[in-house]
Order: sequence, then C-alpha cells, then structure tokens
Amino acid sequence: MSFGFDEDFLRLIRAANFETDSNTNRDLNNLRLSLIYHPRDSKLSGYFYYANTVDIFEDSDQSFADRIMHRVGLHPTWRFLPQTLAYVEASWGAVMPLDGDSMKASSYPLQLRGGIATLLSLNLTVNVDAGYTNGFYSKGPSFSAPMVGAEVGYRYSPLGRFTLGYNLVYEDSINANYFRDHVIAASVQQLFNPFVLMIQPEIHFRQYNGVTVATPVMGPDVRNDFIFATVAGIHYNFRNWIAATVNYRFSMVETDYREGTGGGMVDDPSYTRHELLFGMRVAM
Repeated sequence: MSFGFDEDFLRLIRAANFETDSNTNRDLNNLRLSLIYHPRDSKLSGYFYYANTVDIFEDSDQSFADRIMHRVGLHPTWRFLPQTLAYVEASWGAVMPLDGDSMKASSYPLQLRGGIATLLSLNLTVNVDAGYTNGFYSKGPSFSAPMVGAEVGYRYSPLGRFTLGYNLVYEDSINANYFRDHVIAASVQQLFNPFVLMIQPEIHFRQYNGVTVATPVMGPDVRNDFIFATVAGIHYNFRNWIAATVNYRFSMVETDYREGTGGGMVDDPSYTRHELLFGMRVAM
C-alpha cells in the first residue's frame, strides 16, 4: 500500500477583449489524494482517489461562474499479459457554484469506464477506453451518453515519437451547464540533444448546452464551436534535472453563437489568440 498526494495552484491570465471590458483572470487549485494497492506478486492492482478543484474568477462581476468540484473514484487494474493492462473505473462527483446568487446549476456527474493499454511492438502502443457518463444537473439540460477514447503512439526513431488520438467527452462548463467535445489530437516530439522539439495540434467539435447568459438580452441555449489549437515549443536541457522552455500557442474559435448586447448590436464571440510563454522546468 502507498499514499499519493498531488496539489497545484494555477493562475490563468486572460486580458480584457471585445467580449468583456475587464480581465477574466482565474485562480484554480487542484488537489488529488490517492490510496494505491500494488501487491508484489499479483497481476491485480489499483487505487482509490479523491480529487478537488476550486475555480475562482478574480473579478467579482464574474463570480457567477465560480465553482468547486469534488470527485471520488475507484480504479482497479489487471495485467493479463506482460505488456497489456486492462482497467475499469467508477467515479462520482459534485460540482457546486460558490456564489449564492449564481445562475450556474449544480451537478453530480457519474462516470463508468473501462479500457486497455497495450504494446503491439517495441515501437507501437495502443490505448482504448469506453464507458458511460451522466451529469445529473439540478436544473436545465443534462447529459446521459457514452464516452470513447483511443490513442495510437509510434516511436519512429530512438529519439522521436508520434501520437494520434480521439476522445468523446462531456464536461461541466463555466459558461453553460456542460459541453460535449469531439477531440482529435496529435503530438510529435523529437530530441536533438540537448534540445527537445515538440508540436501538439488539436481540433475540437464542441457543443455547449444550457448556455449561461449574463446580459439583459438573451441568446440561444445551445452553442456550437469549432476549435483549432496548436502548441509548438523548444526545450533546452542544461542538466538532467533543469531545462529552459519556450512555447507558442495558437488558438482559433469559430462559433455559431450570437448574443444581443442591446441597442440592436449583436456580438460574435469568435476569436483567434496567440500566446508566447517562457519558463524553467526543474525536477527536485
């Protein structure tokens, strides 16, 4: 038996744009506790976990979107072949608004899923999972639907690897009850010692249901977005434990959603966004 503890705090900086006259900076704190069972001479193992997320907007005018999320889950695994692992997972959560006057609905999402991770050859890996989820929202639209995921990874050289995957997911949303996402994502990583180059493009076909409207003029209840995003970066490894990083992220969101802003004006919230990040990564 062993015990796992993981806690991180993230401050997301997002400047004011044409959709709002104030910054939408957010503070997110994530905590995960796990009790892990891994017997030395058994093919069975697994873990029980508790996860907590607190998501708060720094501007009081945006407090209607503040929320706290809890989730408990059980994840047993079975290694029935030397390089093949099967697993199931059952989890139940609670998502609750922090603002007493919030327009956001609380929910109690249930997830049941199973999957297989295997090594088909020394260079080819496959991960597949599927399951069922239900949102149990207290008001407005909810979801009761399948979840599907698959990823193929190929090591095309000793220093390079490529992955391609698809996921169908349902997630709680800050600007709606929830969103359904078809995600196609890829990644390429290549090492030119001491440099590591990587690129991670992804496409989302996203639909929001139960859209929260904060303006006096109502918009539609459903929103459909097409999202393209890619991250490209270069990391320089000074030593095995410290590296400098430069990442560029491009995001493009095209949406069919239109919201009246008063005075006959209509807002199209489609946008493109560029981010350049410099940092250091240290292993201690």
